[in-house]
Amino acid sequence: MPWWKRRTPTVGPGGVLIDGNSSAPISAVSIGAQHLYLPAGATPAAGPGEAWNIPPRLAHFVGRADLLDQLHQHLTDSGTAAVCAVHGLGGIGKTALAVEYAHRHADAFDVVWWVPAEDPDAIPDHIPALGLALGLPDGTGWPAILAALHQHRRRWLLILDNVEHPDVAGPYRPTDTLGRLLVTSRRTDLAGFSTRLEVAELPRSEAVELLTRRIPGIDPDTASTIAGLLGDLPLAVEQAAGYLDQTATPPADYARLLTTRLGDMLTRGHVADRPGTTIANLWDLSVTRLRTTDPAAVALL
Repeated sequence: MPWWKRRTPTVGPGGVLIDGNSSAPISAVSIGAQHLYLPAGATPAAGPGEAWNIPPRLAHFVGRADLLDQLHQHLTDSGTAAVCAVHGLGGIGKTALAVEYAHRHADAFDVVWWVPAEDPDAIPDHIPALGLALGLPDGTGWPAILAALHQHRRRWLLILDNVEHPDVAGPYRPTDTLGRLLVTSRRTDLAGFSTRLEVAELPRSEAVELLTRRIPGIDPDTASTIAGLLGDLPLAVEQAAGYLDQTATPPADYARLLTTRLGDMLTRGHVADRPGTTIANLWDLSVTRLRTTDPAAVALL
C-alpha cells in the first residue's frame, strides 16, 4: 500500500494534525506541490556529515577520472533535482565508482546514505536507520525523512546500489534542488532518469596499472595479456591479482592457465573488498536472474 494511504493525517483537537497510525502530533511540510508530514518535535542531527554509512573506499581503485567528473557534473548541476543512473555489466565497477564518488565529494553533502537495492522489498528496511542518524524517531519512513531534510535545508545524496527493478527508484527521487539520487544497476531500461552513465571495461592501461600495483615486479606485457584475457573487467583483474598474491603463482604461468582453464580460474582468487564474490559466481547469478526475466536471452548465451 502506498505510504500516503498508510499514513493519512487527520485534524485533531485545536487543529493539530495527527498521524494516521498513532496519536502523535505531526507538522506539515510543503515541498513543491507535495505536502509531507514530519513527527512533531523531530529534529535532525545538528552538524553536516553526521548521517553517513558509505562503505570504505576500495584499497586499489584506479582510473575512472572522466566518469567521476561526468557524475559530479550531473549531480551538482545547479537548479535541478538531480537523478543519475550508472549502469553496466556485473563486475564492471559500478559500485566501486559510486563508493569512490561519495568519498571524494563528501564535503558537498550534509547527508550521504547507502542502500542495498537488489531486493526491492528490503529497501524500506534500510531507510529507518537514516532517520535515526538524523535524530528522528525509530521507524521513521522515507516521506517523513524527506520532509525533515527539506525543512532543515540538508544537502543529501541517496545511493541505491544494484537496482534490479526499474520502478524501485521512483519513490526516492528528490523533490527539491538540495537532493541527489544516484542509482547503480545492470539494467539499461531504467525509466525516468534524465542522466544515465554507462560504465565500460577499464582501458587496458588502467587494468595493467591495477595489476602492477598489486603484484610488484610483474612484467607489463604479461599484465597486459592477463588483463586482455579477463576482458579488462575490474573485478576479474582484482580477483586475478588476489590469486597471484595468495598463491605466488608466476604471472606468466597464470596467463597460460587462463588460456587453457579459463572457467576454472574464474572461480579462484580472493577479492579483499568483496569477500565471497568472484566473477564466476557473479556471472552465474546474472544468468539465474535472466532465466526468470528473459529466458530467450539465456538461450543466446
